[in-house]
Amino acid sequence: MAKKIKAIKCPSCGSVKITELKSDYYKCNSCGTEFFLDSDDININYNYNRPQNSVTARKIAVFGAVGFLLLFIVPRIIKGIFSSKARHDTRVESRYTEPSPMNEEKNYFWANALCQLQLKNDGTPYLAIVGQIKDRKSGDTAEDTVYAGLYDAATLKKKWVKEMSGVQVSTGDDFRMQAFDDNHLYIIVKHRHVYRIHPDSAAIADIQEQYEKGNPALNIGIARIDFMGKKYGSVYKLVTNDGRTLFFLPLINQVYTESAFNTAMAQELPQPLIKTGYNFNGVHENTPNEKRVLIKYTYSYQYGYPRADPLFSLQRDTKISISDRSAKDSRLLSYKDLTPGRNYFQPVMLAFNDSLVMIGNKPTSAEDERYQIQLLNANTGAIVKTFDTDLEKLFSEGAILKNGYVISSDKYYFFDVNGKQVTSSKGGFSLEVKELK
Repeated sequence: MAKKIKAIKCPSCGSVKITELKSDYYKCNSCGTEFFLDSDDININYNYNRPQNSVTARKIAVFGAVGFLLLFIVPRIIKGIFSSKARHDTRVESRYTEPSPMNEEKNYFWANALCQLQLKNDGTPYLAIVGQIKDRKSGDTAEDTVYAGLYDAATLKKKWVKEMSGVQVSTGDDFRMQAFDDNHLYIIVKHRHVYRIHPDSAAIADIQEQYEKGNPALNIGIARIDFMGKKYGSVYKLVTNDGRTLFFLPLINQVYTESAFNTAMAQELPQPLIKTGYNFNGVHENTPNEKRVLIKYTYSYQYGYPRADPLFSLQRDTKISISDRSAKDSRLLSYKDLTPGRNYFQPVMLAFNDSLVMIGNKPTSAEDERYQIQLLNANTGAIVKTFDTDLEKLFSEGAILKNGYVISSDKYYFFDVNGKQVTSSKGGFSLEVKELK
């Protein structure tokens, strides 16, 4: 077959300076590329030989090699990869898989809970909480699961959280909580069941049956049980299954009728200790601006026995007075005005120890005033420190620490020794519960 005669150009650099090496086989004199022609001049095949001294030739050769790879080699590699994948994996499309919920970091919060500030026997405060726990993301909770927890009152860090087996509740009103003289925390659920918790070991015990079997007067069973309150000591008021109202002191295992209980409060104690307390005189609800004085008093006390806080008032000549009945029930020994001549506006007793008394007080009688916190010398009444807050109300619970002070309002607040607010917790809703153990 005859061949068409035309100028032969180098497929790499386009030069027409060509040398024929043999039939249909050529070499470019410019870049050194060797190539040959098919018989019908359809394909040009070439072999690159790098010239040793030509920079231009080197650049041209590089572009040529890259072009060759892109046109011939890379497509074959890609095809081979996908062919292999298709043979060994029927899932051609890769999809994102959600991580397993078991591996996610949980973020819980307390719900339907009761939270209170409590004190150990050494005066160390802690926040005790009981209620349900929900997942903050999903809101899920087990309806029949109730937890108890203990937190550092200053740092709000969790000490422990533990499940209370078999307890079913729906709201925070289902719980009552109080620390007794034995330094255990007692929790009443729905006025029907009593649990005892040791704040350090986190040991939880259902003691309802223990109460019923441990005293003949309660063998009939307990239909309802309530705390009398801190001011009366470690005492329950309960109703038995046969309808009797009784007063039960578990730490000395004594049961009284109401009249017998009132008599027992005024009786002399077998081995009393003398303790000191501080409080403000009461005012009539119709005269809230009545003068208030801070009273220091002493009284007789014995572990586990009934007691009552003294109820002081002021006579018209501003002299402190107390009824004979209140003096007997509280086993009052002495009392005095700790800060004579000083004015207080809506004062609140927060806490005290052997050396300091902490109170809340408004600087004037104006309704929109915020509370100040004052630290007083427990012996002389002298003002040791005063710092301001933005609080409009205070509750009568607090604690004096080595590194600051805890007070209660709509939240629990921790202030450092300089009066700077450091932390706050609105009940249990902002207490950390990342792990349920």
